[in-house]
Amino acid sequence: MQIRQNEDFSDEIIFSEEEVKIIKQRKKLVLPKEFLKDFINLFMALFFNYQEKFSEKTKLRTTKLDKKIKAS
Repeated sequence: MQIRQNEDFSDEIIFSEEEVKIIKQRKKLVLPKEFLKDFINLFMALFFNYQEKFSEKTKLRTTKLDKKIKAS
């Protein structure tokens, strides 16, 4: 899995062919605690980096934990 940062502050999560195969098979992502720790660390770094660049409206946006997020 790679995360590509775009100039417009959007990101892309890119999966390898093997990862896509596993996701298709299992219909879910399984995140072992070691992986989850790395994943959270990476996203926290992205969060702090982007938080400085977001507009005030975007900075103030909140999301409830049960929200279903639609991917593009």
